Amino acid sequence: MEVKRRQAYGSTDLTLDRERLEMQRTDDLQRIKAYLPYMQQLKNQELVRAQALNASNTGNSLALGRQAGSYALAQNSHTIAGRIFEQALISNPYANAGMAQPTLSYNIG
Repeated sequence: MEVKRRQAYGSTDLTLDRERLEMQRTDDLQRIKAYLPYMQQLKNQELVRAQALNASNTGNSLALGRQAGSYALAQNSHTIAGRIFEQALISNPYANAGMAQPTLSYNIG
């Protein structure tokens, strides 16, 4: 009789444990479903921040590229101007001609 009673209590305890676990799962599932809109909102905000950062970095990269291109053009044009000036000095027909200081003499006597 005692054995049957213990078995009955044991099976009752198992049944209660199963019901309690099922209730916990149901509660957890409902809690997760309640948080889903909030979690979706957070993910959307995170996506917007990532897109804004990406756009900002793209803009910065474009600006740096434009500036680097301008520097390259300026450096190239400076080099070309230096070569033109050097060529002008080399091909100047009066390059070796210098003005001599006039010699003035006053015969005071």
